Amino acid sequence: MQTPSCKYCGAQWSYAETFKNIFKPRMICSHCGEENYYQSDNKSSWITLFGIPIVLIVALLLDLSTSLIILISVVLVLVHVSLFPYRTKLKKVDKK
Repeated sequence: MQTPSCKYCGAQWSYAETFKNIFKPRMICSHCGEENYYQSDNKSSWITLFGIPIVLIVALLLDLSTSLIILISVVLVLVHVSLFPYRTKLKKVDKK
């Protein structure tokens, strides 16, 4: 797994730089200053989100306590968010 690279200058973004920009529609490269956009056709990020309900259903079927199910949910969400910079793909801005 690796963090994304700028589509203009090719510079590899750090984990912190990517994480700082993942909730913004425009991701500005700190090396060249160009705008990159999140590539929305990345389906791998949704796969991990679909795993969360499956794990929770299994936890319910195993009759785990509510506090343990909440703890499992929080851990799964944190893992999903922390891995997001590695699943981020960028694309160039379509300038017209």
